[in-house]
Amino acid sequence: MSELPTPVSESTAIEIVRKEGTARSFKSVGALVAGELLYFANSSGVTQIVGGTSGGISAFAGIALYTQTSGNRVTTIRGKVRCRWDGATAGPLGASIAGSTTRSGWFEVTSGIAASGQSYLVLGQYIDTGVGTLAAANSGTLVAVEI
Repeated sequence: MSELPTPVSESTAIEIVRKEGTARSFKSVGALVAGELLYFANSSGVTQIVGGTSGGISAFAGIALYTQTSGNRVTTIRGKVRCRWDGATAGPLGASIAGSTTRSGWFEVTSGIAASGQSYLVLGQYIDTGVGTLAAANSGTLVAVEI
């Protein structure tokens, strides 16, 4: 009977990843669309991230799970999720993302660290397009990312 491989002596070439997500409910400030990036709006609820005014990663509430009208409750989720891409930039698998500077509630792909002077931080990693190579024509597409 042969011995099983150990982490020290042999590689099994298998990686096990478990990513726990979270879901929370907040009051919607303004109309929200499923897949939009949301942040806390002065403790009164959540609204869309708008460019660099999101207040950074600590104010990031998550992604809207479903469309909701102003004043009603919306569920925000984190983990491996799909959210709206602004179509302005395309990047390779694993590229960093940040709040879009052109479309509120959406995200753009960044090249490494966000440009100086912008208040938002990197929110997650670009995982999978689900549509092949991203191009401007895919603007608004729900793209799988890890937040």
